[in-house]
Amino acid sequence: MAKIKITSVNHVGLPISDRATAMKMYRDAIGLEVIPHQVDGNTLAWTEALDGSMVHLIDPPAAGRPDLRQHVAFEVEDLDPVIEALAEAGIKLEDAPGVRHDGQRHLFVRDPDGNRIEICTRGDHAETKRKVDENGYTSES
Repeated sequence: MAKIKITSVNHVGLPISDRATAMKMYRDAIGLEVIPHQVDGNTLAWTEALDGSMVHLIDPPAAGRPDLRQHVAFEVEDLDPVIEALAEAGIKLEDAPGVRHDGQRHLFVRDPDGNRIEICTRGDHAETKRKVDENGYTSES
């Protein structure tokens, strides 16, 4: 069986109820930097620590939608061997693997207790053309 080699925790996704209030904690008190998110829409804010690890602050889902916000994302160098190893282990992907605006590849699975787990590569958002305001609302420039 192929082995998955986790290099780090890339980010955690945390549910929030009010972005401005959450920013007072994560941006102002803790000192995480608000960076442009690399996904479509504006339902989350990405914050980053000095080592590049992130906390994604995710707004409530629209009415009637499942709450998929809370998760941990483990980083790997290459997603293809991960897909193979998960298939060999009989672990089903929640959806097809995706690619974010910064080139980061990712997929989601569930652990035996139903927790959402993301496995992703490192994206390079350093050169992004996306702009972000102080509360994490991101737009294309």
